Amino acid sequence: MASEKLFQVSYSLVIVIAIILTINWLFKKYGQIPTIKKNKSIKLLDTLSVGVREKVILIEAENQRFLLSVTSSRIDKLHAFPKDLHDHQSIKSENKEIDNEEPSP
Repeated sequence: MASEKLFQVSYSLVIVIAIILTINWLFKKYGQIPTIKKNKSIKLLDTLSVGVREKVILIEAENQRFLLSVTSSRIDKLHAFPKDLHDHQSIKSENKEIDNEEPSP
């Protein structure tokens, strides 16, 4: 009788550990489960990883777009774009125009 209880407890423990390992693997593979929000006031438009723990992100909030630098310890605003720049091509063409301007002597 004691060996049956020991087997039952051991079997239950193995099942619980297997479930925990499976959930851990799923979170690593697919990331966190996204929450569905209908009224999002902040939208993540694009991200660019520039290092192990550094990212540059483009978000839209309050009818403006913001380019942010995100590290493990801080978030800095790099630039604010007006909302009328609807696509990334507008931003890219604006930057090309700035790069192509010759400095005045």
